[in-house]
Amino acid sequence: MGQELEGLHSIGALARASGLSVSALRFYDAAGILRPAEVDATSGYRWYTTAQVTTARLIASLRRVSMPLTDINAVLAARHRPDEATRLLEEHLGRLEAGLLDARHQLDLARRLLAPALVTTEENPMTTMTVRATDLAAAFAAVRYAMSTDPELPALNGVLLDFDATTLRLAATDRFRLAVAGVATREPSGPACRVVAPVALIDALLQDSARTEATVAVELTESTVTIGDRTADGIDAAFPDYQQLLRNAPVESVRVRAENLVELVTAGPTRTLVQNPNNAPHEISALVVDGDTGTIEVTTDHPDAVGFNREFLLQALEAAGAEELVLALDGPIRPLAMWAPGRPDDMSLLMPTALG
Repeated sequence: MGQELEGLHSIGALARASGLSVSALRFYDAAGILRPAEVDATSGYRWYTTAQVTTARLIASLRRVSMPLTDINAVLAARHRPDEATRLLEEHLGRLEAGLLDARHQLDLARRLLAPALVTTEENPMTTMTVRATDLAAAFAAVRYAMSTDPELPALNGVLLDFDATTLRLAATDRFRLAVAGVATREPSGPACRVVAPVALIDALLQDSARTEATVAVELTESTVTIGDRTADGIDAAFPDYQQLLRNAPVESVRVRAENLVELVTAGPTRTLVQNPNNAPHEISALVVDGDTGTIEVTTDHPDAVGFNREFLLQALEAAGAEELVLALDGPIRPLAMWAPGRPDDMSLLMPTALG
């Protein structure tokens, strides 16, 4: 095992046994993840127990699969509670699998951009499915409010239709908020596909009150969207990795009646913020979400208050279209997440705004 002192292992011996570098072990000491059992007061040498060799190997294994340090800390804290530790590992595996799916999409796009002349009909097949017309309209309505109108961000000037071979998800974002809604599919056929539908198609579908059919056919390629008898070219720009934001959404939550929260935000105090001379003033609502008591407060002076654009917040509440909502907020630099009970995959995220 290398150099030892009264049953303890030097940092060099621990590095060789665990596969972690000496500099990494020093970093994990400073970060409070793996502190040495003893530190020589004169030389500053670090010494570790035999049990810490196993801990170091565990850390090395988790870091090789890119687990964040906060999650590694949680796994270490739960190592004697197998069910909880296993849940944390499975959650990270789920994030990795979702990231791999997105990577496949991006690499496929890169391949096509590198060799556009090689793209054939067979290489760009059509993906088809049938969905309930009311479900699709509700999903578009739930995300439409979060779209951007900035001409310099063309990928955000529409709604992403993201089909993963089983489920159709709609996503829209303007970088300050994100809305995602899922749509159940029937008889799906074809590969996974992502395409950004333009706003003109979305609004035409939402405004078409004459539609009475129970189901509607959806046909997607990487460059076109067809819904029923309407076809449009997709927006030729890469939509951001919205799934990364969802994977990092807060989990501590409270449950509220939507109408009560709307009244609270509407009547509550606000602050006016002008970010720069070219921007119109924004009204900011400062929220305090108390997970212990299950309450939400709108205030101007609470030390734990987190600010949000009041207009965006009210739009998200309206778009949710549910009598009850689950709200989650972990702190001043994390987004506010909201979803209807039983529908955690249909989520809105709002980025916080500085109160200063």
